Amino acid sequence: MGNDKRPSDSNAAPRSSSVPEAGSDGDSAPGRTPSGMDGIPSGTTDGAEPGKPVVGRDPPVVPDPILPFYLAEVASSPGRNLPSDPTDLSLGKWWAYLTDILEREAYGAPRVFDLFTLLAVTVAWALLFALLRVLEPLLEGSLPYVALGVGCYITLIAICQMVLFHGEKPRVASVVGGPIAWLATALIVGLVAGPRSWLELLRWGMANLCFSPIGFFFGYLAGGAVAGVFLLADAFRQHYLAGRPQEDAGDDDAIWREDDAPPDPAQTGAGAQPAEIAPGRDAGEETTARRSDDQSKPPGGA
Repeated sequence: MGNDKRPSDSNAAPRSSSVPEAGSDGDSAPGRTPSGMDGIPSGTTDGAEPGKPVVGRDPPVVPDPILPFYLAEVASSPGRNLPSDPTDLSLGKWWAYLTDILEREAYGAPRVFDLFTLLAVTVAWALLFALLRVLEPLLEGSLPYVALGVGCYITLIAICQMVLFHGEKPRVASVVGGPIAWLATALIVGLVAGPRSWLELLRWGMANLCFSPIGFFFGYLAGGAVAGVFLLADAFRQHYLAGRPQEDAGDDDAIWREDDAPPDPAQTGAGAQPAEIAPGRDAGEETTARRSDDQSKPPGGA
């Protein structure tokens, strides 16, 4: 081991580096690609031209961006063109998202009530006023006006769901009718409170008109509460009426059906004669005698 002689560092051949020195202007050896070009690591290829990426290596793996929760549902919806960058949200993308949410099928106030709907509405009002009664110490004597305002606002939102858009878009109806219901509720509460003069009532109405845009938000919340009540009514109906035939579900506005519609007097006529009796059918002796008497009379006889 002591006889092994190694060449000194001074006599050793200098090693060539595959990466050019910093500051060198393209002094790389032929067949080598500088590091950092186009994000592809450098390597050695036989006969490769300098300045071209290395062929035969997998490109770097870039993880897919995780969409935030407000874009995850829109990304799965058909016909939605999302930006490549999740943070690049324009006004059109937000409007498409809101339109997709508002136009979905949702529960709302029906135009025809049945027994389960009336029971659900009664229970909901009872729970609401009981909650306001519990909060009476915090309201400091204004409980009647608060209860009147909340009740009127929710009722007007339910009416908007029934009337606007033929009852087919309850969410949009709640948002659109929110400011109108806010202003109407403010005027009703102002009249009940007893203003000292009409000028004071006018000032109260103008102040609430300025704050009416917040009715969009509260209208959406009130519409959700109304939809929850009728959702419970539908759940009770399906639970207690499971397996029973239902001629009328009570949740549509088709009151008169084609088979149950009353006869039209214009078609039948007040003095129209009954149809001819089919052969083999007994219509009664009285009807047969009356028809024979009519046929025996002369055309112009008295």
